[in-house]
Amino acid sequence: MAWNEKNKPVEAQGTGYKWFQNIDEVSISVPIPKDIGSKQLDILIAKDKVKIALKGKPAILEGPLFGSIKPDDSTWTIETDGDERSIFMVLQKQQKHQSWLSVVKGKDEVDPLMKDQMEKRMMLEKFQSETPGFDFSGAEFSGNLPADPANFMRRD
Repeated sequence: MAWNEKNKPVEAQGTGYKWFQNIDEVSISVPIPKDIGSKQLDILIAKDKVKIALKGKPAILEGPLFGSIKPDDSTWTIETDGDERSIFMVLQKQQKHQSWLSVVKGKDEVDPLMKDQMEKRMMLEKFQSETPGFDFSGAEFSGNLPADPANFMRRD
């Protein structure tokens, strides 16, 4: 069974943007006016920092990232859904399964309950990816997560 809607990542709200993460990446969605095109944007994706701004305006999101990324594997696009338009950015994590508390260090950090929900979803995603053929779509964690989720179930 495919990773279903019930197990989609937990979405967090930042100031002027939404974001979510999975074991490989952090995704950010920033609403923008319908008439804005790519030439009117100031976008930066670097290993340890990010910037999303409309040219000549204060940045919507800017600063040092919570974790390092692979900038060459990270992307952004402008997406239109009906009357809504947004910048959608996907940042590839340098360290797979690292749990981010925020996109930018110290800004809009998730609360402990949301952090726990995000980590549990990523752990289920890890189980699903490492044991193909098994259905974890209805699985839930009822206990504590391992101290090092990235190396949990590792077969060295």
